[in-house]
Amino acid sequence: MKKIIFILFSFILYNASTAFGQTVNDVPISAIDVEYIQIFSSAKPFSSVITIQADFGQKRNYMSTESTSLLNSEGQPIEFNSMIEAINLFSQFGYEYLDAYSVNINSRDVVYFVLRKMREEGK
Repeated sequence: MKKIIFILFSFILYNASTAFGQTVNDVPISAIDVEYIQIFSSAKPFSSVITIQADFGQKRNYMSTESTSLLNSEGQPIEFNSMIEAINLFSQFGYEYLDAYSVNINSRDVVYFVLRKMREEGK
């Protein structure tokens, strides 16, 4: 019985830490109070994982991606296997996919995904 309680407690603690650990520009995703947000990925050289940049209209330094990077609770960029994994993360915080568009930057196509905060009934 103690083992089951420990496993249950560990599961709840892990989910709570992952649910509140993601930040952009020191703002938790759960506290971002905007209707639209734009995300795009950055690939790591020689790796299959990606990191995510997010723009919700925050003040940022245009010479650095630090203010737009999606970070974990330790302040490190969160690694994803695909953009769908990132979109699924944002859906946990009430965002839904709205649109996508591509921009060619330095001979490289960058796909931007526009997400929208799902409205509560009656609003």
